[in-house]
Amino acid sequence: MKNILLNFLFVVVLIAVSGCSEAGNIEAELAGCKTSSEPFYDTCCAQVALKFSSAEVCNSIGNWAVRDGCIISVALAKQDILLCDSVSDQTKKTTLQDKMCKAMISGNPEYCDEITSFIGAAGSATRGTCYAFLVEKQKNASLCDRLEKSSAKNYCVLVAANVTGDIKPCNTLWDGSAKGRCYAVVVEKKKDPKLCEGLKTNDAKGHCYLAAINVLGLVEDVEWCSILPSRYDKDECFTSYATSTGEWQYCENVLAESGKWACYSEAAIKAKNADVCEKSYGDLRDKCLIAVAESTQDLSVCSRLSESYLRYVPVSDLG
Repeated sequence: MKNILLNFLFVVVLIAVSGCSEAGNIEAELAGCKTSSEPFYDTCCAQVALKFSSAEVCNSIGNWAVRDGCIISVALAKQDILLCDSVSDQTKKTTLQDKMCKAMISGNPEYCDEITSFIGAAGSATRGTCYAFLVEKQKNASLCDRLEKSSAKNYCVLVAANVTGDIKPCNTLWDGSAKGRCYAVVVEKKKDPKLCEGLKTNDAKGHCYLAAINVLGLVEDVEWCSILPSRYDKDECFTSYATSTGEWQYCENVLAESGKWACYSEAAIKAKNADVCEKSYGDLRDKCLIAVAESTQDLSVCSRLSESYLRYVPVSDLG
């Protein structure tokens, strides 16, 4: 799947680059490519081919993957569906980009349905990618309804939600992580965290609330933290909430010990509570005490500084 996407990314990059050059003589341009070393020579030739919409130049490229990517790019640029069949047998058997090419030019999802040679999830995901191209091009989310396999439909619906900004395609998915990620796309697009409230399972809500945090730039509700997708997300969430509100008790929920110390230190500074600094460790603890002493103008807090810290830090640096 990674190679498939990389190959298509190459196609897209070529199309983008092709518009940057000025018109000129093909032979002169190709002569300039000869100064390039492999693999840059093949890439240079592909750019020339696209500049002049020349499939013949594509055929002069040695690397079959680059050559086929070049041919497909020219086919898309010229909207010539017959060129899609001129890619190599390797591409037809391994990545089925000829089917994808025909679908993108014709807009016909039946070509996507012909992507069946892959085994298991890879074929399903590739079919979903094909449908996603059509959804993005036609702005038609209902195309995803033709898909049955979850991995294909999930990807298609995700693109549909991003293209349309509509939550409705997401509601065709089972209320799990895929639906949560779909909602997350719309939440970030519409800047509306309240959409997450429409989800039922914690699995779905976790992905959605992670997007909500990104939109808000803060943790609005600490209850979100416990249902976020990963342990790292949870730790970051509890830390963010505790340090922004001064409610240091939530630092206890941070699993990583070093993260917990940092959480206590920052939350204590926010709360101006020297006793909470004691829950931290090492330099974090001492710097916390100094910060609290400065903010409260309480010199007695300075007496809590550790001997090791005082030994290595000049008095002039203690404020």
